[in-house]
Amino acid sequence: MRKASVPHGSDSRYTRRRRLAVGGAVHALAFIAVVVLWAPSAMGSIVPLTTIKAPYTTAVVSLANPKAVSGCGTAKLVTKAFFNTTSGIGGFSSRANSTWCTKSTNNSALEEGKITINIPISVKTTGLHNITVVWETHAVGSVNVTAGRCAGSATNASSTCTRLAEAFVFGTNYLLDNTTKTRTISTAPLWPGNFTAVWSNTTCSLTTCTTSASAAKTSALHTGKAFWSWDWSSVSMNASHSYMLHFVLYGGVWATLLTTGGATLTGAKVNGQFNSGTLGNEQDLLSISVV
Repeated sequence: MRKASVPHGSDSRYTRRRRLAVGGAVHALAFIAVVVLWAPSAMGSIVPLTTIKAPYTTAVVSLANPKAVSGCGTAKLVTKAFFNTTSGIGGFSSRANSTWCTKSTNNSALEEGKITINIPISVKTTGLHNITVVWETHAVGSVNVTAGRCAGSATNASSTCTRLAEAFVFGTNYLLDNTTKTRTISTAPLWPGNFTAVWSNTTCSLTTCTTSASAAKTSALHTGKAFWSWDWSSVSMNASHSYMLHFVLYGGVWATLLTTGGATLTGAKVNGQFNSGTLGNEQDLLSISVV
């Protein structure tokens, strides 16, 4: 039988290609072996993600309904502050109003709901971590101001009249290191809250007065489904320490009629309402993630 011939001048090139192919395969196998050997230690360096959702079985909750009235101000608590650790849903609702009466220079009312939540957390590795707390706010409200008439004092060089009605919901937070007692507030962007307000301010020099006021005398608040979060970015945490997330949500209505320096105010009134506790309006703690 005849031996298969190799084209003239191609023997060395053919041999080199075989050697390159074999050598490439060997290097590829070696690379795969290195990846396999390296992978467990690399994976071990990744900080695991922890996500906490309702039910918040470890949460410690305290509720309050602050109220303050002065002069002819009145306030009503419509729905007491509440928070359900099983569902992660809380809320509150209130009303406040005031009319001017001469027996007081401060005719004001504040009715508020307040939810305080403490949730313990921990980390498995020491280093920089990120925490994200996601909320959803459903809230409605309305406010109204009737400015009336402000007259300055004939004997005092400076006097003022203030009328204000505001419906609002705000919040505060911190991460507490229980070992060092260090508190760290969430990093930017901070939640600005939700609010609406109408106002009228008068400043008088003797009996000459100037008034500035909001463009509208009536205003409404309607958040719809407002998603927002508190975020701690690259916060240093120690695996041997215990931590606690501290949240406070508070909201309600503030209505005030106030005079200073002997000014007199007639025909003024303010009122407002806020609801984040009934008819599908609520504060939802959706999740807490730590990585």
